[in-house]
Amino acid sequence: MNYNDFKDKLAEKLDLPKEVLINLPLITLTGDLALSVENFKGIIRYEVDSIVLNSSIGEIEILGENLFIKYLVSDEVRVEGKVKKIIFKD
Repeated sequence: MNYNDFKDKLAEKLDLPKEVLINLPLITLTGDLALSVENFKGIIRYEVDSIVLNSSIGEIEILGENLFIKYLVSDEVRVEGKVKKIIFKD
């Protein structure tokens, strides 16, 4: 059993969200108007039509129109604007 399998089983036994123990990004999409990402590592690129975030699973690219960062705290970011596509890159 590897370390991630152990953390997965531990989260299940303790009835905790897996993203907390495994450090997976948690993405919440509100229609096509806003997107929140928790457990991300940093911002790679920030443009009006593309925002790229670094995470434990690779890059998360958000494509859209008039995108802007509404707020940014240590491990959470909220992007607003017209969200058209989310791309995950290893």
